[in-house]
Amino acid sequence: MLHHSATRENLTVAELYDHERLAVPALEARGPAYVAAYLTAVPQARRATMQRLMSAMAREGIGTRSAPLGGEVAFGGLRAWLLTANAAGRLALGGPVGHDGSDLPVEDPVTAARLLAEAGTFTGYSFMAGDLLCTELADSVRNHALALAGAAMRTARLRSQAAQRGIHTTLDWVREQSGEFTEFSPHAFFEQWVIEGDPLHPCAMVRAGMSPAEQLGHGPEWGSLLAAPLAAVRRERAAGSGVKESFGELLRSEHPLLTVQAAAGLRQRGLAPDRYVLIPVHPLQASRVLPDVGRAAIRDGEIVPLPEIALPAMPLMSVRTLAPLGTEQNPHPLRIKTALEVQVAGAMRGIGPEAVHNGPRVSRVLREIMLREADFTGRLQILEDRAGIGWLPADQNDPRRARALGAILRTNPEQGLPLGRLAIPAAALTARSPLNDEPILAELLDELAIARSLPGRAVAAQLFAARYAELTVEPLFTLLTRYGIALAAHPQNSIVVFRDGLPVRFAVRDFGSIRIHRGRLRRQGLDISLRTGSSILAETEDPVRGKLLYTFLTQHVGALLECLAEVSSVDETRLWSPFRGEVLRTYSGLLGLPDIGHEASDDRRAVLDRPLPLKKVLSMRLVDTVADEVFLPAPNPLRIR
Repeated sequence: MLHHSATRENLTVAELYDHERLAVPALEARGPAYVAAYLTAVPQARRATMQRLMSAMAREGIGTRSAPLGGEVAFGGLRAWLLTANAAGRLALGGPVGHDGSDLPVEDPVTAARLLAEAGTFTGYSFMAGDLLCTELADSVRNHALALAGAAMRTARLRSQAAQRGIHTTLDWVREQSGEFTEFSPHAFFEQWVIEGDPLHPCAMVRAGMSPAEQLGHGPEWGSLLAAPLAAVRRERAAGSGVKESFGELLRSEHPLLTVQAAAGLRQRGLAPDRYVLIPVHPLQASRVLPDVGRAAIRDGEIVPLPEIALPAMPLMSVRTLAPLGTEQNPHPLRIKTALEVQVAGAMRGIGPEAVHNGPRVSRVLREIMLREADFTGRLQILEDRAGIGWLPADQNDPRRARALGAILRTNPEQGLPLGRLAIPAAALTARSPLNDEPILAELLDELAIARSLPGRAVAAQLFAARYAELTVEPLFTLLTRYGIALAAHPQNSIVVFRDGLPVRFAVRDFGSIRIHRGRLRRQGLDISLRTGSSILAETEDPVRGKLLYTFLTQHVGALLECLAEVSSVDETRLWSPFRGEVLRTYSGLLGLPDIGHEASDDRRAVLDRPLPLKKVLSMRLVDTVADEVFLPAPNPLRIR
């Protein structure tokens, strides 16, 4: 029997599904306003997750014929109508999802997945595919609703504060706060306003391992400020790498007082500070995981928790990467990627030896390439993994221990930023402004129109798209074709610097999921040594090419131009035109280089003559794989017809 709570927005607690009701005790502990915000958010979270589930099923042909362009689809007794939402293949629900056994719509994605499993839709995938999907969808809906509730609570507070100061846009708010408070980071602020997750992934908001109470206290969507404690690890039981400086050297230069306090804390325990290295720890990892997996190491003095020595920091959109608060002495401290035993989307977010070793080595190679290419005339910035450190447990065959304690120091995109410029994650461009309910992108267009005396958003949007293409296409595709490096330039990994609404620099971070074709890299006189078995290195060109085309064109540009068209009323296909022009210009130059003519010809055809790749995110999850990416063909707006 289908549980039905209608499609009303004003739900009661009694009308929630069991998996949604799990969050209520933590919200009630905070007060009635928190429960009310959650109840308002649940229907939106259900719709978003159902749309992603139905779209993935249709695109990937799970239980039905593949329908990459949408239309009417039916599988496992369910019926849905899907519309083409953007030129790069995103689909959207055109109405409620129906079921052959009921006159009522199926509004809960978990119920939909259960019906599909009972109909045998997932037969042929992993043994527990149906149960796994139901569990992760339940987690995703609940966490999305919590994130939306957090954003709603913060929006009310922010609007009241902004009104008192006569501020009407989020851009003006962050500038005012940045000028008034040294510790305020516009970039971190925007990171915490990315609420929606990956619009293509049905389980985008999974955070398995975090309770609802922990979400309220540690989730970025709630504007959390954390205290990240330090742990000291005996030098012989730690391993690290760095682009130039070691992790310890960087930590001391970044946070000298903290390291002095840690040394004092070790001496008070009768220990010699020079025998230990310091590692910042996510507070959830420090309280829940280390006491368990590191029990013997803590007992033997191999790991020494220092809970009284903590770094105030804001969690960024990845949940486990932290932005330490700036000070007068260090206004733009390095970001800290920490180990956190929480499954975000499809992967556990630890810091294992591979991440500690590979990130700085990839950064070193990219630094050399950027020197050769003169930073692509300042258009591209690589946010380096400057140094990494990790605990080496005695039993390194235990993956939980191996990834339990580690950290990576990463370049801060605001470091050295001239006055008046804003670093904004690309994922935040399509996020709703808390002050006016339009995308942040709309505010940027209005600023651009005023600064350039343009007649309105339509003209500003075309200038914006043209400049975005100039910043991104040549650097990213030169790295691919000339050096064999495909950066994972999806919106969550990309930061854009703006001046008066115009993009002026493009930055990319996080090298754990990039792909490198070693043959291409070696032909340029470069090489790289990575951990054995690393998924970064690819023997063939298709996975490398697919990585960039999917993350940058399908995910990033597709979402950006869909939103740009929405706020400017400019036809989306018109906004793709400057990207096609930049691809043609870039490959005109690359084809003329004698050592890469064949690669340039192949890559050009892949970009302009073939469908774009779209990752089979649901199929991959049903067989429980992350590293072995599988793509399906999707519409290509750049295709020369």
